[in-house]
Amino acid sequence: MNKVFNKADKTRRYKNNYISTSKYNCFTFLPKNLFEQFTKMANFYFLCLSVMELFPSISDSGGRPVLLMPLSFVVGVSMIKDLYEDCKRKSQDNKENNCKIQCVPRGKAAMQEMKTSDI
Repeated sequence: MNKVFNKADKTRRYKNNYISTSKYNCFTFLPKNLFEQFTKMANFYFLCLSVMELFPSISDSGGRPVLLMPLSFVVGVSMIKDLYEDCKRKSQDNKENNCKIQCVPRGKAAMQEMKTSDI
């Protein structure tokens, strides 16, 4: 176990020690991830080509977006990979935040066992 000694200064306020390295939550996953996917030049290029395929006068596919299927597959696989990685990050964060350590609380002389996030 790690030993952490807090300062006895009671007037100073400290932020909590909670760790969060995940990028997304339930509400921001889709917009943030789509933005990240289409900031990649190749994905943006194929999106522009798919939009241009909608116009029959400049399309050789008769107005059907043929490139949209492979683009959606690539973006979908990347989104699933990002979701998996973010879930792993969240589980590692929870594991780290709930880790027990021994510390000396402010104003006390004896060591206590606390969670890392409660320091």
